[in-house]
Amino acid sequence: MVIIFIIIIFGTKLKNDNSMFKENKNIFQKQFFGFSHLLSKKQREKIMESKEYFFFKLIVCNIKEKDFKPLFSDDFSRPNSPVNLLVSALILKEVNNWTFKELFENIEFNLLTKTALGLQNIDQQPFSYTTIFNFKNRIADYTAKTGINLFEKNFDALTPAQIKQLKLKTDIQRSDTTMIGVNVRNYSRLELLIEILIRLHRDLTETDKLKFSEILSQYTHKTAQNQMYELKSSDAPKEIEKIAQVYFNLQNQLQSDVYQNIESYQNFLRVFQEHFILVEKTITIKENEELSSSILQSPDAPDASYRYKKGEHHHGLEIFATETCNPENTVQLITDIAVYQNNVDDTVILNERIETIKEKTPDLKQVHTDGGFGNTDNDLLLKELDIVHVQTAVRGRQSEVEIKIEQIQNSDNYTVSCPYQSIESSKTKKNNKVKFDTEKCAKCPLLQVCKKAENKGNYYFSENDYLTNKRKNVILSLPLEQRKLRSNVEATVKELLKGTNSGKLRVRKTMSVLCYAFNRAISINLGRIYRYFRSKIGFLLQNFSNNIFSSIFFQKIVDFIFFIVLTLLKREKFFFIKF
Repeated sequence: MVIIFIIIIFGTKLKNDNSMFKENKNIFQKQFFGFSHLLSKKQREKIMESKEYFFFKLIVCNIKEKDFKPLFSDDFSRPNSPVNLLVSALILKEVNNWTFKELFENIEFNLLTKTALGLQNIDQQPFSYTTIFNFKNRIADYTAKTGINLFEKNFDALTPAQIKQLKLKTDIQRSDTTMIGVNVRNYSRLELLIEILIRLHRDLTETDKLKFSEILSQYTHKTAQNQMYELKSSDAPKEIEKIAQVYFNLQNQLQSDVYQNIESYQNFLRVFQEHFILVEKTITIKENEELSSSILQSPDAPDASYRYKKGEHHHGLEIFATETCNPENTVQLITDIAVYQNNVDDTVILNERIETIKEKTPDLKQVHTDGGFGNTDNDLLLKELDIVHVQTAVRGRQSEVEIKIEQIQNSDNYTVSCPYQSIESSKTKKNNKVKFDTEKCAKCPLLQVCKKAENKGNYYFSENDYLTNKRKNVILSLPLEQRKLRSNVEATVKELLKGTNSGKLRVRKTMSVLCYAFNRAISINLGRIYRYFRSKIGFLLQNFSNNIFSSIFFQKIVDFIFFIVLTLLKREKFFFIKF
């Protein structure tokens, strides 16, 4: 009885302590007998100078494992695998564009990969295939359930700390988007309709399979691709009419409460609504021109959309990236990442993300974009947030006579200027008005192309017109060195796609694209910081201290002495890697 009582008390205590989740504190403990003693001095020096060792110090040691605690049960059971190593392994996978097989091969045989994860024993395997797959699936399920993306949370925990320690200014930033493809087949319309039926048939109950065997057998006996090979292109319209009736019958007779949580049934209903119209209980096929670019492109990638841009066809998603760009910064870091369907307009993306960016970097005062991000809604929102929108290559037809509208300080009126006149505005019932001097207009060399002259010199405008005009002209008020800050963000979005197959990922699901985007952004920031410190003597001295002194105590002393020396010399205070 005493033993049973002790077990109950001990088990209860463990449950109350949330024993299922364990932080990986062993990562900071240096083992005496690691694989490093098997290496030569030169090899050890190379490892200490490597990007992988920098990855371990900058990323692995700074991952907030508690953010991932909700993924694990509070009930007493086997403790979790090290979360910081699981997250770091997923980042390494995207850094190097590895498959999971290649990731595990490198963990097992590559000493630099072991260094990156802080693995000190030559035969150490921190987790299994099943563990990392389950971990990634738990993150996806948690995101679907709560709307909280833990990959984004990890990025948002690492980046601000790096910005703070590097003393970077975030008052000026730049944004851009890039389209990214997913690993799916491009289905024709009929092929997609057949594929949806094939997948739905697999998930039907045995009773329903028998019930609908007659109408489904003609579509489920072969793959959709093989069935398309047997058809002439001229037969496609008739086949779509036939399959429309099958969709109609299934939609009427299948019990939604049985299949509502099954993905194949959800895709079936979506395709039914996207391709067909019910008119007085009669099904009608939508014309190709009526189909939205947001329709289901593939059952394997339900969130992917279609877009035709710059003469190219894109099936997939879109990554929106924002980074610092103050010229005084020693290095520029990505501050925000978001993933959207690729048919979402840039103006909508900026409108949705700018408040989040402002929350992350409250001192934001300028955002530089190309011409695709500006509209009236964004002008009003950015004015409210006290952010100046600087655009290059502004959308729309350029006026042959430039008009500039400026608000008079401490007044509701404006000054409207053309190349030869400047007039103060007056209020009307709804808008503002100026009247140009028609005598001056008559002598103006731009008279033939000036639209204002046709209206007897009258020019009406609203506050929205003022904000649009201000956005179009703000770049002219900046110093020359700040007018081209936006262009470098194009290199950043290209870097996000580095290692992909012509901008196409191996993955299909949106959650996998999110994993790629945030982990890729972390790796880009890491690379920039690493290259910055490799060019500084401080980084070399730090490595020297690691090689000479093995104890944490002596490393701290060397760091402190180096800090004092730099301070006395009134030089830049370098970022110190924490030990």
